[in-house]
Amino acid sequence: MTFSDSIAYCFRHYADFNGRATRSEFWWFFLFCSLITVALSVPATILLIVAVANSGSGTGIALVVISVVMFVIAFGFSLATLVPTWAVGCRRLHDKGFSGWLQLIQLVSPGIVALWVLWALRAIPRPTSTDQ
Repeated sequence: MTFSDSIAYCFRHYADFNGRATRSEFWWFFLFCSLITVALSVPATILLIVAVANSGSGTGIALVVISVVMFVIAFGFSLATLVPTWAVGCRRLHDKGFSGWLQLIQLVSPGIVALWVLWALRAIPRPTSTDQ
């Protein structure tokens, strides 16, 4: 699956927690969400640092306003992609034979590392009709 196919598929299946997701589908969508969030957050952070350096001036206040707007847009994007990110993560875990509820381990610090490893592993082959 290509980068654009993955993004389109994940947004078309916005809240579909059933089925399976390939590694490429998951990781391309993960990359897309990460790049957009970083592209908004890093310049906002830099603007905020420059604003603090220019505090008290009109330029500093304007930079703070722009920075806050960029942070709000980044937060809005993260909220908008939260459900499809959970859905594709759940489908990726199904591809490994695990429950989608296993994503809850990311709520504890070491759990996110374990979850990333599970997402990166190869899929369990699908049973064919003669395997039943």
